[in-house]
Amino acid sequence: MVAGGKKDPTDIVGGVNAYSIASKTKYRDEVVKLLRYISDKTYGQLMADRADRLSPVFGVQLKTPMQQELFKIDSNAKHVQIYYDQFLPPELGELHKDTMQALFGKSMKPEEAAKKMEAKAKEIFGK
Repeated sequence: MVAGGKKDPTDIVGGVNAYSIASKTKYRDEVVKLLRYISDKTYGQLMADRADRLSPVFGVQLKTPMQQELFKIDSNAKHVQIYYDQFLPPELGELHKDTMQALFGKSMKPEEAAKKMEAKAKEIFGK
């Protein structure tokens, strides 16, 4: 939290597990089988135990303090914003990652990054 901040401290940015199947896929049965497998409680428990991650599967035992704390934060969040690059159209998301890397590497100034993002957004959205 930022001292004196005006936003809700329970709002978080994070990834979400979401999957979909294209209606025209040639491999519908295989994809359904995969989705059933990765949403199974046994797989979810393996994800928690071996990768020390939160699982989107209900009933998984969270054993580490980190998992328990993350679950508490996620459960109390009033708003979850997915990662910005995933929220954006693919071309703009890639540019966002590239400009962020350049900013952190100090090879680009914020104004230049903003101009590149704005130009790409105008190109994609036509505004």
